[in-house]
Amino acid sequence: MGSILKKIILGFAIAFLFQGFAMAGSVIKGTVKDSKTHEPLPGANVYLKGTTYGSATDLKGRYEIDNVPAGDYQLCVEYVGYQKVTFDIHVPANQVIKKDIYLKYMVIQGQEIVVTAQAEGQMAAINQQLTAKAIVNVVSSARIQEIPDDNAAESVGRLPGVSVLRSGGEGTKVVIRGLAPKYNSVKINGIKMASTDYSNRSVDLSMISPYMLDGIEVVKAVTPDMDADALGG
Repeated sequence: MGSILKKIILGFAIAFLFQGFAMAGSVIKGTVKDSKTHEPLPGANVYLKGTTYGSATDLKGRYEIDNVPAGDYQLCVEYVGYQKVTFDIHVPANQVIKKDIYLKYMVIQGQEIVVTAQAEGQMAAINQQLTAKAIVNVVSSARIQEIPDDNAAESVGRLPGVSVLRSGGEGTKVVIRGLAPKYNSVKINGIKMASTDYSNRSVDLSMISPYMLDGIEVVKAVTPDMDADALGG
């Protein structure tokens, strides 16, 4: 009797397991890029019209929508400054669907238009600022290279709310919101830099060439998911 009961329980467990796999749904993923430059567009909204399924692209323009039931949908993509696009998409059961999307600049027509020029490379940085969770200033590599700064400290010092400490006429460390460099946290590709000062944890940025940077991001108000040791930024 006990053996039969164990088999019945095992059978139910396997049935529920297969049911879980069957209900997992499909995955829609891909990238969103500029149609002209093929640069990734971070912070773009990708969603299935009329549903609660959607995603936002990461820093490399990648998106992923999980657990999508089988059926026919309209895939919508929106990004500030670009034309909204909509695609008809068929989603089979339990499949991974790859869909790369290229957006074009939006052309605005009207009787009176005020135009503010921005470099193409800076547009993605502006959209990243608008979609960020915290107060952040972002500068693209194209904007960095427009002005021949001597080092990374000089480049960061051009952002609002940031000043530079100098040694021998050269910028070395940055001051954010008036707080000393020792209250800042410096990361490169998400990895915290070690202190270059024997007496505190400040970082000398004069050793980093601005031409090595793919962009600069300064966060002035940390969020709960960030390290709590960055009082300045």
